[in-house]
Amino acid sequence: MGYIIHGFIYKARKDIQAIFHLHTPSIVAVSSLKEGLLPTSQWALHFYNTISYHDYNSLALDDGEGERLIADLKENFVMLMRNHGSITCGRTIQEAMFYTYHLKKACKTRCLTLAMNRELSIPSKEICSKALKDLLSFESNLGQRDWHAWVRLLKSKL
Repeated sequence: MGYIIHGFIYKARKDIQAIFHLHTPSIVAVSSLKEGLLPTSQWALHFYNTISYHDYNSLALDDGEGERLIADLKENFVMLMRNHGSITCGRTIQEAMFYTYHLKKACKTRCLTLAMNRELSIPSKEICSKALKDLLSFESNLGQRDWHAWVRLLKSKL
């Protein structure tokens, strides 16, 4: 099962060097929404028009499912697997962790907005596109700064 998901991605996408596959309650909840992840928070704007979706098809146990995963991922680095969880990839482990962290926060925030049962404020497409560009280009090694901070935090806990 893990080989089908990870193995097919690594084989098809030479630019990907790290993959995380999560099943947190908030990620599964958002992956189950027909509209998926909406751009309602700065965390979610990291994925504006760059997130893929993969329909649930039980466990990933055969090559056909691996091929479907690759076809659905396309050129993106993040995919919500409907009713299942997420796949976050990166050119480095730092980048994959960066996407994972922001996806977890985006999904948790989306769940909180759903619980409020109020009308949403969604920025314009122009603002969403600008935010995406700004969020993903303000540092040259995406995720490296955050990675070093997380490592320092973990070391301080030992």
